[in-house]
Amino acid sequence: MESRTREASPTEHLVGCVPLATGDTLRIVDPRSVLVYVPQGRVWITEERDADDIVLDAGQWHRLERPGMAVVEAFSPAVLVLTSPQETGSARELATQSRPALPSARASRRMRRWRARVAGAAALWRRPRAAWLRAWLLLAGQAS
Repeated sequence: MESRTREASPTEHLVGCVPLATGDTLRIVDPRSVLVYVPQGRVWITEERDADDIVLDAGQWHRLERPGMAVVEAFSPAVLVLTSPQETGSARELATQSRPALPSARASRRMRRWRARVAGAAALWRRPRAAWLRAWLLLAGQAS
């Protein structure tokens, strides 16, 4: 479970190079013997069936030892270089997932206004005909 700052073995084979934005995750299926090197950023790594989690800063690396799945999450914008001593058979699947962006304040206001209009129109359909006419005249600006 140690993280090192020295170079990896020169016989490593590239598995992938993955940029991650803050909050993005990378899922690695069957990561046995994959080395995760972080040249930029800060990441958190957790492996299936391992109680210890790892936090790596820029320049550090960690060798994944467990079968199953590993998840890497970026604490800041990061770049990961994944290598393995085996030329094939490491990391069957790499899948990134971005955290959904929060809507802007302007988009939230527009959504609230749209929902209010839809709710108001639905309520008008349930009213008697005279109320519907009154509301239509109010919206058209012809009634006082």
